[in-house]
Amino acid sequence: MQTLNLSIEKTKKGKPAAELRIFPNSAKEILTVVLPDHLTTGQLELYDMQGRQILQSTLVGQRSEVRLPGVQGVYIVMVYSPDNKVLVRQLLVIQ
Repeated sequence: MQTLNLSIEKTKKGKPAAELRIFPNSAKEILTVVLPDHLTTGQLELYDMQGRQILQSTLVGQRSEVRLPGVQGVYIVMVYSPDNKVLVRQLLVIQ
């Protein structure tokens, strides 16, 4: 079991350095992921609130669709850039 280790790339002012967009939030089956302008690939990981990895998917292109596991709950979405920086968002999955 992989555990969750949160760290977010930030600017000097403490704001996220890059904007990751995910929608819809609340999601049912498909999640759309839009990477920041400077990224065209990434690795998405989905974690439950106990820190267990639920899903792993490779993102190709600025905009990708990911099929969700179909289990209702609150999840953490982490996207790793090719240079191993991480962008994090919270996601609610409903049935």
